[in-house]
Amino acid sequence: KSIMSIIILFRKLVLNQKEIETIPQYPFYENEKIEIPQWLAKAGDLKFKGHFTGYIYDFVTYGNIETALGNLSADVNLKLDTDNEKYSGNVSANEFDIGTLFDAEDVLGRTTFNLNVKGKYFDINKMNAEVEGNIAKLHFNKYDYSNVDIKGSVAKKLFNGFLNVNEDNLGLVFNGKVDFNQAKPIYDFEADIDHLKPYALHLLKGNGNGEFGGNVKMDFEGDNIDNMNGIALLRDVSYLQDGKVIDIDSLSFVSTKYKDKYNISLKSDLIDASVDEVKKLSTAYYSLWNTITSYVPTLKPYEKKIFDENCQFEINIKNLDPVFNIFYPPLHIAPGTALSGEINSMTKHIDLFLSSPLVTWNDMRCEG
Repeated sequence: KSIMSIIILFRKLVLNQKEIETIPQYPFYENEKIEIPQWLAKAGDLKFKGHFTGYIYDFVTYGNIETALGNLSADVNLKLDTDNEKYSGNVSANEFDIGTLFDAEDVLGRTTFNLNVKGKYFDINKMNAEVEGNIAKLHFNKYDYSNVDIKGSVAKKLFNGFLNVNEDNLGLVFNGKVDFNQAKPIYDFEADIDHLKPYALHLLKGNGNGEFGGNVKMDFEGDNIDNMNGIALLRDVSYLQDGKVIDIDSLSFVSTKYKDKYNISLKSDLIDASVDEVKKLSTAYYSLWNTITSYVPTLKPYEKKIFDENCQFEINIKNLDPVFNIFYPPLHIAPGTALSGEINSMTKHIDLFLSSPLVTWNDMRCEG
């Protein structure tokens, strides 16, 4: 059987969700209608000016689209097979509100971009696309990022590819994967950071003027200090604030899970530290404190629920003065200071060993 080719020029076509969903879906005799994804329905009335060339189920559309969320321009080939929707071509946007589109107004806002896309599916839960181009503006976390070059794969809560950002508050070359689809997010990437201003980007609260730079490699899973499993490696790191600087040649953070416990180590020019067989690092201090209160009844224990711990730790100070000079000037802990011990909160047992040439805090001094 033959299939008719169609060429249509639209001077102005206005459609909304209800009208589009009355249009029969190919092959027409099955009495099925076109379905609009709920996320796309938020765009409201679609006002299209351009042309349509091809078949009902395989066509090229070229033109401009005005929506309630902003304006789009497209030159895209669409294949609307019900089991295998595909699209490829160029899409650009000017001040388009992706935050409202994807129910993420608290994080995302308006964006301006020009991208080549090739992908499958319009359903946000199935969507998988290759993208390449430039994002001139992206509002994220209350900041307008600019001049972002992108090339990679994009799916729901997943990015795998290349980013290059070059603007006043961030200079970044990123290559790798970030995946939030799993129970614990997966990070596997390398990033060269020329400059990153955390306060300006709203990554840190306050009005500080800090600036970070360095090479970062991540290969781990987890979304907090208590469930991280993997390694983070930083090289040639510098942090500048108020004319003071922290320089670090290398810093490694390794967390390895065994059954329900973690072995964690930190190695750097400033400090080496390790904790073995800890259940929950963020509350290990409270376990230590509550164990101490069993020896000193005048001290009050924490009443919050915490894990029982039976862990060992070791800390060796190399040179923390650059850190204290910026974040807590009253404190000085001399190089060579060492703290080690073991905590068993179940048996209320503590072993502690502390050795330090000198510790000063304001006018207080402690030697030996």
